[in-house]
Amino acid sequence: MKKRTFLKLATGSLASLVLPNALAMQPNTNRISDKYAVVFFFLSTCPECHKFSPKLRQLQALTGIPVYDFSIDGKAIPDFPRPMAVDQEIYQTFFPNRQETNAVPATFLINVNTIKFVRMTIGDVTYEQLNHSFTNILNDREVLLAME
Repeated sequence: MKKRTFLKLATGSLASLVLPNALAMQPNTNRISDKYAVVFFFLSTCPECHKFSPKLRQLQALTGIPVYDFSIDGKAIPDFPRPMAVDQEIYQTFFPNRQETNAVPATFLINVNTIKFVRMTIGDVTYEQLNHSFTNILNDREVLLAME
């Protein structure tokens, strides 16, 4: 997906990338929220998505990481009342080998400057698993370099 396409879809959300309580990645580097965000795909009728969304909100609250929420069916869920709609280009970018909607809930960590991303989770994982995946990605230099 082209950077311009993603940015166009996230219009209005990019202004909130710099959050006051964002975690510092390392001393003397940009804050996580200046560079990364979580992309969250869900389906309003998916029970697992409803169970998972409070865990993602908890991660967001504790880390300051922005979340771009995309609803596959265009409808909201309680924790994400104003989702962006998913078009075919976005869906195929994040799910190139999956045409079905059973790949949700799904989260990806995205570099908002390069629009390169890595999958964090698929399915209703525990908060500990979500946080572990998030932390592992941020501590893996090879993965972060690949997202540059």
